Order: sequence, then structure tokens, then C-alpha cells
Amino acid sequence: MGRRFADDPAAQIHFERYARRHHLPYKRTCDGRALRYRFPIDVPIHDDERLATVEFAAGAQPRVSIDGPPCLRHRFSDKTLCMWFHSDPPEQRWLLIDGLLELGRHVEEHAYCEAECRAGRSWPKPEAPGDHPRPPSCPTCHGQCSSR
Repeated sequence: MGRRFADDPAAQIHFERYARRHHLPYKRTCDGRALRYRFPIDVPIHDDERLATVEFAAGAQPRVSIDGPPCLRHRFSDKTLCMWFHSDPPEQRWLLIDGLLELGRHVEEHAYCEAECRAGRSWPKPEAPGDHPRPPSCPTCHGQCSSR
């Protein structure tokens, strides 16, 4: 069995290489429990910048969050982003081997979709199967966005 990603500097260097080449201004921290990356993203079309936080605690799938006003329609109960579904085709999912830069692209796309939803428009990309209600507890739309 391989080393845990948070404890594997060689894997982290490989994970970060394209982000470094493309000058993504990320910061990496580790507190012994989790490895975290923080970097800014631009929300396409909406002229908005957000700070993304990616946390690797257990396993290779990170928990990803962004600051600013949320749209709870596609977030987990802990407010982290729900960016892909386990049965999505590989080209729609992110894998650890794809690296930090590609993960940033998924975060940007999700932030764009959330901004569209907050603006009262339909979710602009395919969704995982099932109902995706606009929760009344959403601090930005209070469940009142127009539906599909």
C-alpha cells in the first residue's frame, strides 16, 4: 500500500507541477491531520474572485470549499463543493493524477454554476441524478431561484 498523499512529498511535487508552470499562486500547509492548498480562482463571466481551499485528510478525494456567498444547491452538508458524481464519465471527474491546476479548473466551473444559480438562472451543466432542490436555508436565494 502506498503512502498517504499528505505524507508523500514526491507525490505532492508531481501534483503541483502544472500549477507551478502556469503560475497558480497557491499556498500549501499541513497541520499533521490534513494537507491544505489555498489559491484564488476567477469566476468566469461574473467578474468575481474567490479563495479556494482544498483539503486532503483521508483518501485521495479532497474536500473543496470556496469563500463568498454560497449556493447550497450543489454543496454537501458541510458546505464543501459537490463537483462530480461517482458515476460521471472520467472526462467529467477529477482524479489525483490530474493535478492541482486541473482541480482548480473544476472549482472555477463549479463557482460559475453557483453564480448562475444565485442570479436566478438554471444550473448550466448536467447534474447528478436525483432532485437538487434550492434549500430555504440558502443564504443567497432562500430557495427562491427559478427552477429548470
